[in-house]
Amino acid sequence: MAPIRVILADDHVVVRIGIRNLLSRSADISVIGEASNGVEAIQLVSELKPDVLLLDMEMPELDGVEVARRLRASKSPVKVLALSAYNDKQYI
Repeated sequence: MAPIRVILADDHVVVRIGIRNLLSRSADISVIGEASNGVEAIQLVSELKPDVLLLDMEMPELDGVEVARRLRASKSPVKVLALSAYNDKQYI
């Protein structure tokens, strides 16, 4: 079985490094790209066609909600996994 292809989208480099290091422990997951803002996330999804986008909800240029909306509107098949450090119902 081919590994799950993942793009990480978070504006904090340390967070991306930590998540990449955790995911790299699994032979079933391959991190194929990283984005530091919403615009980059959309571009990478379009170019690399990942299976999953791990998406921070608070990013510069386009926030995670807008990224997810645009991907849905474009009929992208990517699965979006939202990441947030907030515990506020508004963000959830």
